[in-house]
Amino acid sequence: MNNNIKVGIGFLIPASAIIFFIASLYAEKFLLGAFISILGLLAWFLYSTIMQTSMPRVTGNIVILFGFLLSLAVFLSFGVRRNMFGGYEFIPEGGAASAILLLIIVLVGILFKQPSRTQTINKQLYPESLLDSELPNEEQSNNSDQQEYLFDDVGEKEYGEEEYEDYWDDEDYWDEEDYEE
Repeated sequence: MNNNIKVGIGFLIPASAIIFFIASLYAEKFLLGAFISILGLLAWFLYSTIMQTSMPRVTGNIVILFGFLLSLAVFLSFGVRRNMFGGYEFIPEGGAASAILLLIIVLVGILFKQPSRTQTINKQLYPESLLDSELPNEEQSNNSDQQEYLFDDVGEKEYGEEEYEDYWDDEDYWDEEDYEE
């Protein structure tokens, strides 16, 4: 079966989950709507795995959409309550939980939206490093002069106390008598 046909059939799963979610909202079964949104996304991922299809470019958008549906269902289940006069009362804990859930799922959806990095192929004829080939000639000579200056004395002398003669005074900073037991 062609990969495009597999992906097209796979899109029927999220579409049917959205229809069932809207029907559960209409029936005021908000917790069922939360389960439908979770199961719709999981069934779509499971279908893509079983059929070995590549995920389409809109995967991140669909994850964000189902995250919004899930947070809406959680908010309507735990963040809003009807009072005895027919009005609605806002419950801050349910609203905070749905906002945190929305944040986490949107971040996951954004991770799915990142484009894949394509590998670049070096088409240069000469195997020079990119830095050397991109720099003008006078900058290359300046860099080589700086490298020679930095490494002039590396192998010439042994690092020892004679280099640090000016660093310490002859006197100690503390008296040894003060620290004797």
